[in-house]
Amino acid sequence: MTEKQYSKYKEYLSSLGSKPGLECMEALLKKLGDPQDELLFIHVAGTNGKGSVCAFLTSILERAGLKTGRYTSPAVFDERERFTAGGRMIGKSTMLRLMDRIKEASSQLVSEGMRHPTLFETETALAFLFFASKKCDIVVLECGMGGLLDATNVIKNALLEVITSVSIDHEAFLGKGLSAIASQKAGIIKQGSTVVSAPQHPEVRKVLEAACAEKSARLVTLSDEDISDVRTGRGRQSFVFSDKLRLTTTLIGSYQIYNAALAAATAFELPRALDGYTGSERLKTERVAALIKKGVDKNAVKEGILAAEWPGRFQIIMNKPCFVIDGAHNRDGATQFARSLDMYFQGKRIIYIMGVFADKDSGGIINETIGRAEHVICVSLPDKSRTMDALELAGRIREEFQNVTAADSIEEAVEMALLLAGEDGVVAAFGSLSFLGRIKDAAGCMKAGS
Repeated sequence: MTEKQYSKYKEYLSSLGSKPGLECMEALLKKLGDPQDELLFIHVAGTNGKGSVCAFLTSILERAGLKTGRYTSPAVFDERERFTAGGRMIGKSTMLRLMDRIKEASSQLVSEGMRHPTLFETETALAFLFFASKKCDIVVLECGMGGLLDATNVIKNALLEVITSVSIDHEAFLGKGLSAIASQKAGIIKQGSTVVSAPQHPEVRKVLEAACAEKSARLVTLSDEDISDVRTGRGRQSFVFSDKLRLTTTLIGSYQIYNAALAAATAFELPRALDGYTGSERLKTERVAALIKKGVDKNAVKEGILAAEWPGRFQIIMNKPCFVIDGAHNRDGATQFARSLDMYFQGKRIIYIMGVFADKDSGGIINETIGRAEHVICVSLPDKSRTMDALELAGRIREEFQNVTAADSIEEAVEMALLLAGEDGVVAAFGSLSFLGRIKDAAGCMKAGS
């Protein structure tokens, strides 16, 4: 398969939409030899913070000597960044070769009367094939959406599960209300496993406790008391974890403190989780067990948290003016984004560039963020099938705030924002991860040409 053929195939797969359920995924993987059964996983579900927690965990495990695979979504700058092993992205030739196998297996399924796998299902199969070929010791696996019916939930060998902050999102697929959404997230919990959770709303906590009781799983919940003496700055921030260990991260944003703490809590639970592990015995090699029990120590956690990188999450891409990009694609994410703006840019003139998908809670995002802006520039997102048109978004914002403009393109929006901000202001682009790559490219080109 050539890159051009792959691009065309992806267009077809994208047109199939999202189809929750495991039957097709299981059938596809069976034709590919069930590569997931050769791997050991940490499975991560939740609404916000999944990618950042995966980045922190991967960094910790690699510094403990474990060859670690990582599968996340969506991509921000390069689709291959979603598939890493040993800190390296999947190669283009490897990706195309494996996709050839997946396309052939998918065609066989269709000839046998099954539906064609979706884009996310084929990408998840690609991840499993890649990690198996690289003989990864452990894989940090992010759910795409939900948990129970998510394509990633075909795995059997989960050493433990992680539940990040759960809030309202994807109600059309996951159900109405926090309890329904939490039930879907809790669907990844396996019999007798260890579950590490972020602090949760009482309604969510109740669902997780019931799911763990049903599966005889051990639930470990991070609490606010586990985090103290927080020190913040634009280049890095630090905190004391569990009253004894100061951890420093270069990822800024108030929410990254909780994400780093959740990753640290998970890392420290790994040895105990291994003792109670009931999955495939052939995966519990002496080498991996020894590394987990001895290698995942305070030094690995400290070094891993400090070294972790995760683009597009309250990331500063320019200094004059300060230009920050963030996903903030739902109400809870917008709340955290607004808190981070208050933390770092109190009293500064802030210019927004905002784009959202039509199926997201645009009203919630607007309500949580709009009071901090001097001017808002709206854009249409690159995915034309899902975007809310810039004019429509501007109209909704204008009901609450008058200084709003609809730009004809992302590049025009960046140019306008830089002019309005001047050297002393702040530009903040948010609302979706899907356009941040274009934002960064446009800002880089204008900086180079200035």
